[in-house]
Amino acid sequence: MTISVETMQKSLLLVLAVLVIAAAGIFSLFIAWSVLVGGALVLANLWFSQKGVIQLVAAVTSADAEMNSAGQQAVAKNSQRGYLRKFWLRIVITGVVLAVLLRWRLVNIFGLVVGLSIIFITTTGFAFAMVVHYLIQRNQGRR
Repeated sequence: MTISVETMQKSLLLVLAVLVIAAAGIFSLFIAWSVLVGGALVLANLWFSQKGVIQLVAAVTSADAEMNSAGQQAVAKNSQRGYLRKFWLRIVITGVVLAVLLRWRLVNIFGLVVGLSIIFITTTGFAFAMVVHYLIQRNQGRR
């Protein structure tokens, strides 16, 4: 059982939609809005992270054949530094956005935490599904 990035993104959107609808139905529209904002922050962070990793891998693996090993190492180090700079910048921006949202009471903290947890919920669901899939395959092999 393999999981693609696209499958994970679609699952994250599905989980977010279910949580927003459930929050609107059970609690209030303000809490649903908070869940949506938290989920949007997670999805934006994942999208930028994926983009950065792809750029890093492309830069490191596409070194010119004529480039010597010292040149390849320099390209790899520069790419890594750029990725780390973007990573820390993304962390700072996320922190500032969270601080503004909470300071000005633009979101409910409970709903925000639920929205921020969609990655954990989705990953746990996939892990559980993979374990069940493995156990079913293992038990079928014993028959």
